[in-house]
This record gives sequence, C-alpha cells and structure tokens, in this order.
Amino acid sequence: MQEVINWRNTSASGKQVWITEFGYDAPTPAAMAKRVDWWLEMDWQGHTDLQQAQYLVRSFLAFAPMDINRAYLYYFNDEDEAAFHAASGLTRNFVPKMSFYAVKQFYNLLGDFRFARVVKKDAGQTYVYEFRSDAGKKVWVAWSPTGVRSHLKDGYKPRTAKVTLTVPSKPVNVKTMATASAEAAEAEWKQTGDNTIEVTIGESPVYIIL
Repeated sequence: MQEVINWRNTSASGKQVWITEFGYDAPTPAAMAKRVDWWLEMDWQGHTDLQQAQYLVRSFLAFAPMDINRAYLYYFNDEDEAAFHAASGLTRNFVPKMSFYAVKQFYNLLGDFRFARVVKKDAGQTYVYEFRSDAGKKVWVAWSPTGVRSHLKDGYKPRTAKVTLTVPSKPVNVKTMATASAEAAEAEWKQTGDNTIEVTIGESPVYIIL
C-alpha cells in the first residue's frame, strides 16, 4: 500500500487512495475436507476464525496512520467454501463469526475517533497506537504484531507478553478483543506507578480506554 501511496504522490498528486477489497478466508474443517480441484491439489489453506478476527482489526489499525481515504472489507457473508475469497465473510451462512464481533467492537469503540499518533512500534514485539475523539477522549490500542501464515497455523503458539506503558492518565477500562456476543473480558493489567501500567498483550488487540 505504501508503494501505491508513493506512486500517487509522484504521478497522480491529489488523487485519493482506496482499498476496495481486503479480507481473510476462514473456512471450517468440514469445508476443508471438501476441497476439490486446484484448492486440493495446491493444498490451499485458510485461517482460523480467531486469526481472521485478529487480522481484520489489525489491518484497519495498520491502515490508520497511512494516507488512505477508504478501506472496504471483503465481504459480509460467505457459505463456508474452502476457496480463495469464498470464506472471508464476517458471517458464515448469516451466523456471526468471531470477526463479526471483533469488527463490531472496533467500530463501536473507535468509530468517533481518529488516529492521532504511534505511541510504540517495535517490529515483532509491541505496537501501540493512540486514537482521539473531537471531544479530546483517548483510546490506546496495543497488540503483538506477530502471527503465522495460514499453512503453518497447526500447532502454532500465539505470542503473549507483559509490557509496561507510560500513560497520560489512568485507564478507565482495558478491554480484550471481542469474539462473541457477550461483553468483552477485561484485559490483564495493573497500575505500576503514577504514570505507568503493566498490561498483557497478545495477537488480539487490547483497547486501553483513558
């Protein structure tokens, strides 16, 4: 995407940059057992439901600091087919997946906020981005920028870590990423100083509401 932005800056100044489709396929094991033709021959793999949820939210976060005007998720519903673009819905046969709840939470928490700054960006370790509302409210989103390619997901152990952050005010709430209709659980965190907290992060983003 940055290469597209760079080209726009030099060759099409003033034009907007839109991401018209992005998504991640998450077929069920039952669908994978029915692979045929090219999908079977090439051992095509999808992601887990949790990975799909994580990567969709993290994609929106990755786009936030970039000079992108719009990003469209692909797509709403799928019929659980083990093929490219055929299992990337937020719902499966109109039943919400984990990604439905994760994206809904992201929209509800940050829909009235805009990206403000990168607080921390350590490749392979910790990302923390700050979002602000017009009213001056702040939300920090923290996650481990790690994961695994779809064909390596079996047996993969997701990364978690305890990180210390210097915050401008005491958190009101620290929420884990939602994956179900129930209220998202409180993340593991504690105040360690007047302006510092220790929070456990993983590959699912954590929302620090300040």
